Amino acid sequence: MSIVQLKRSLSDILPTHQGDFPPKLLDIIASLYQLSLRKQAVLPNKAEIARYHLCAYSVAEKYQQKFDLPVPEIGRIPIQPKYVGKLLDDFREFINQVSAASTPNSSPRKSRSANNSEAPVTPTRGSKATIPGSISKNFSKVGSPLKRLQELQDESEVSAKKKSKTVLKDIESPFNKKDSTPPTSSKSSKKNKFLDLLFQYQKGGLLRWNLALWYDIVDDWMKDEQWLVDIEKQYMYGTETSQEMKAITERRARIGDGWDLMERLGTMLHGDVLYETDSQKKYFDTCETSEHDDQSDVEDYQTDTSVSQSPLFDIPVSNTNKWQNTITKVVNSVVSIHFSHTAPFDTETAIVSEATGFIVDDSKGLILTNRHVVGPGPFTGYIVFDNHESVDVKPIYRDPIHDFGFLKFNPKEVKYQQLSSLKLEPELAKVGTEIRVVGNDAGEKLSILAGIISRLDRNTPEYGSLTYNDFNTEYIQAAASATGGSSGSPVVNEDGQCVALQAGGATEASTDFFLPVYRPLRALQCIQNEKPITRGDIQVEWQLKPFNECTRLGLTAEAQTKARELFPNKIGLLVAELVLPEGPADGLIKEGDALISINGEHISTFIRVDEILDENVDNELEFVIQRGGAEIKQMIKIGNLHDITPNTFVQVAGASFNNLSYQIARCFCLPVKGVYVNNACGSFEFSNQDPSGWLMETVDDHQVENLDQFVDVMKKIPDCARVPITYRHVSDMHSEYVQTIYIDRHWATSFKKAVRNDETGLWDFTTLQEKPLDPVPAQPQNAKYIDIPFSDDKKKGCSSLVRSFVQVRTISPSTVDSHPFRKEICYGVVIDSTNGFVLVSRRFVPHDMCDLFVIFAESIDVPGKVVFMHPHLNYVIIKYDPSLVLADVKTPNFGTKPLRRGDKSFFIGYNYNLRLVTEDVKVSAVSSLNVTANSMAPRYRGTNLECVLLDSKVTVECDAGVLADNDGTVRAFWLTYLGEANDQMYKMGLDVTDVRQVINLLQANKIPRHLRILDSEFASITIFQGRTRGVPQSWITKFEQESEDQIKLLAVDRVAAPSLHSKHSPLKTGDIVLSVNGKIVKSMRDFTDMYEEESLEFRIVRQKKELTLQVPTIDTTTLDTSHIVNWSGAVLQTPHYGVRQLMKKIPSEVYVIEKASGGPAHQYGITPIAFITHVNDQETKDLDSFVKVVRDIPDNTFVKLRVVTFDNIPIAITLKTDYHYFPTSEIKKSPETGKWIEVEYNK
Repeated sequence: MSIVQLKRSLSDILPTHQGDFPPKLLDIIASLYQLSLRKQAVLPNKAEIARYHLCAYSVAEKYQQKFDLPVPEIGRIPIQPKYVGKLLDDFREFINQVSAASTPNSSPRKSRSANNSEAPVTPTRGSKATIPGSISKNFSKVGSPLKRLQELQDESEVSAKKKSKTVLKDIESPFNKKDSTPPTSSKSSKKNKFLDLLFQYQKGGLLRWNLALWYDIVDDWMKDEQWLVDIEKQYMYGTETSQEMKAITERRARIGDGWDLMERLGTMLHGDVLYETDSQKKYFDTCETSEHDDQSDVEDYQTDTSVSQSPLFDIPVSNTNKWQNTITKVVNSVVSIHFSHTAPFDTETAIVSEATGFIVDDSKGLILTNRHVVGPGPFTGYIVFDNHESVDVKPIYRDPIHDFGFLKFNPKEVKYQQLSSLKLEPELAKVGTEIRVVGNDAGEKLSILAGIISRLDRNTPEYGSLTYNDFNTEYIQAAASATGGSSGSPVVNEDGQCVALQAGGATEASTDFFLPVYRPLRALQCIQNEKPITRGDIQVEWQLKPFNECTRLGLTAEAQTKARELFPNKIGLLVAELVLPEGPADGLIKEGDALISINGEHISTFIRVDEILDENVDNELEFVIQRGGAEIKQMIKIGNLHDITPNTFVQVAGASFNNLSYQIARCFCLPVKGVYVNNACGSFEFSNQDPSGWLMETVDDHQVENLDQFVDVMKKIPDCARVPITYRHVSDMHSEYVQTIYIDRHWATSFKKAVRNDETGLWDFTTLQEKPLDPVPAQPQNAKYIDIPFSDDKKKGCSSLVRSFVQVRTISPSTVDSHPFRKEICYGVVIDSTNGFVLVSRRFVPHDMCDLFVIFAESIDVPGKVVFMHPHLNYVIIKYDPSLVLADVKTPNFGTKPLRRGDKSFFIGYNYNLRLVTEDVKVSAVSSLNVTANSMAPRYRGTNLECVLLDSKVTVECDAGVLADNDGTVRAFWLTYLGEANDQMYKMGLDVTDVRQVINLLQANKIPRHLRILDSEFASITIFQGRTRGVPQSWITKFEQESEDQIKLLAVDRVAAPSLHSKHSPLKTGDIVLSVNGKIVKSMRDFTDMYEEESLEFRIVRQKKELTLQVPTIDTTTLDTSHIVNWSGAVLQTPHYGVRQLMKKIPSEVYVIEKASGGPAHQYGITPIAFITHVNDQETKDLDSFVKVVRDIPDNTFVKLRVVTFDNIPIAITLKTDYHYFPTSEIKKSPETGKWIEVEYNK
């Protein structure tokens, strides 16, 4: 990769950019470039010349705002415009992968100085990168230039047709001539030959014979030839600054053995070709017009028997029978771990994933893996052996700091696999040791990756500030290029001994990070001997820094001399990077102090520090440090790491809490104390973007410094209470937040404490309070409205309309009916202040399984409840108790004539800032339409609408409002309609005359019951379309005579699937409706007879024939959701009407709307928007039959399910029940009281 070309390409697509480009921007482009080469080695359609430009454009487009860049110019990408769009789509997908694995923002105290000994890398737990040791494996995937040269036999023999497979052989080209003279052995001749080969490569490619020569030169001279390093600098780092070059040189020196240089030269060998010269362009054109695709290149090369399959460019590694025998033995000990973290806790979220582990004690069933696999919180999982036999595992230990933990299985449950264990030998990890990483790599059950240890003293990688990070240990570095799923793999030597534990990797280079197994070995011995695993710490983070930096920090020459004498193989000392406030070392050790000795023993490694501290918990030890050239001795008491590692969490009001952990406190230099919100949901949902990282300070004006204090305060708060809280985010402790929250203990009924039990591997739950305190009864309160001021006397009648608006707040405990929003704020219109009825959009109140609050004059709030939901006109009616409101709330006057196009009106509404706005408007159209459906997540939407449309910027910004005459008569309600996407909203008017019948009933204090509708959607078509489809002229004449605003026809757009016990509607998609019950149908309002009649007589045109149909209507009381089931982490309900509208047939009335993260439904693949038709081959037509079957299924039992997806694809899956974490429960709405009642099973 050429940095020069990278910068030049970036300048091309950003011609107006001033100054230097940010280094981070260049890093991202470089990463994308390398990833694109792996994804697609040669771009099609003559686009290879533009790879740099495509990378630069994609990154500049994505990070334009972050780096304050001008808009990139797509026209400056040097390929034909017709190919740009598709290629950019591919690169945008590539950049998403780069973003997912890129370096996360470090915590505030983690920014490293320019002098830090670590080169910048992007650490990931199992990230993919180019493998220096397996370039030959990747080489066959590259179609250009090697493969294509074989087809370029002569310039005059260019053919545009695809050629048949040919033998790979050395073919001369105008810019690559074979040299028959063997090279001499002198350094100068090899240098000159190398330069010639490099020039040939840059101009188009190398022959196979020349590739071998390239390899020989590099192999002989790469370790000590300065001219080779200079060439690399010239071609790879042409414009680096002196600081950049210094960092590159230091990094190469640390890696050692020349492997880094080999890797970079390998990159030059693989596809980094710039097509500039005429001869090269001709070559490129020839290859591209030959219709020879890249995959056939690969297949030709791999299958051609005459081609040598030996590595062309690879690190020489042994391929002896000993390695084969070793791997055969090791594989028997390696297991694939399939696991779930069932609940958020501390640094981790609820997830489902796969990883690797290996047996370290086959008699006790002990498995070693990573700490981030075992996790700090609730864990369930099973292991799969190489013979595909599986057994359950339980966690028995996770280290507080280091990235290792142990799982345990019952060896007696293993019937077929011959168990064997790997021996931990940390002392055998040496620089230059050839190793294999054996594990579950990238989802593959078994993968064997080769590498060579290049370093033993690397500082630990950083994975982010709100996630788990290892620290205070050395890491081993090697090139193995492990990917996702390889976490916990054993790193073995040729004798099959485990010398390290795979833990992570870097994306910028083919680098993997391994944990030394010193501490895992000690922990294993403690477990085997049934002894406690003591862990000591003084809450100081150390970093290994080189001697030159230690000198700058104050290390004396005498101390450095002695350290070098004592530890001749070490490059530096441990230096205090961070000292936590209020910890054992606070005030005694300071950042920048160099550690000399502990209790008289000189220290050079983390390993020895761990050993000393672990054996001296609660003892005082003497620490000798150097600070500013002076030697200081401090006596420090060693703390217990387990005491500052939480093992308890509390669930209440929908959220989860634990005591602040050492892991989080270390990231932000905080004292290890406080109540940490690990899952800010329910009543404690502070931000829908950031569910963790919050630190509670007060609740209901009481200090909460730990979980016990928090629990005591929460027990005293009644249900439905509003209490003030203060809190901060750990990443910004300068900012204090104050908020009043609503305590929900009736939907989120759980108030439990969970404590980790390492004997059972489970978390034991204890109910802290069976029932909350009863809600405080609401009391009447005063509120004052201020009328809208108008300078125009003609609008005085609209001044008091503000007294008809109320704010409505919605809190939904679940995504019932697949509605995506949990908390909403909007405005509604009071349609009867005497009886307390409010009309509001169904976009904000989609169903009645929610808590509602009606707020008057932004002053007082009273509870409300849903009493009526219109099935298709997008509004609901809320009822409140008017006796609780001591304010002048008014019922407006409602019009009796519908609005028409061209009518003038006055708009009053509330915008997205909840601010009242007004404007004179004119009706631009009254249209018949349906809101577009979301087929990926069906939910309620407005259908068969006759909507009032306005051309006004103000009204588009308003979620709610009214259209009124100057005297204050309301003519239409302005509503928000949820569109096909969550962020797609439509703002349209609903004419008062379309609601007038319901308003009249409510003003008589009668709630509409048993409303009926047609089971179809209708859409308008033109008369021209009607003629084409067979509408007779006689009917067209009738429409022309009776239509007033627009001449149109209505046709059936969609027919909903019937419920399991109903029949299909006789209507079919495409039917053109002429009349209903003898009345011509000109608009949606002509279907209003359906609300009261059980059937309607339709006159239609179908396939150019007139037909008369008797079409039944359906009772809408059956459409409202009244039954919810929670089973194995899946939320089930009867398919709501939005689902039926999009389907022809319902497979079952057991419909999945949601799955809990980390639950069995998540782990075993139950997806939302699907139907469960059978459980253990028993048919489950509805929720009642489903519950009857699953209640008899025991815990920890596999269940066979037959599922039908939304697009009617049947599948069979198995699922293992877990009632400990995911019990079965039902929530039903009482038909008498309308209240929701929960019943829990399988506790």
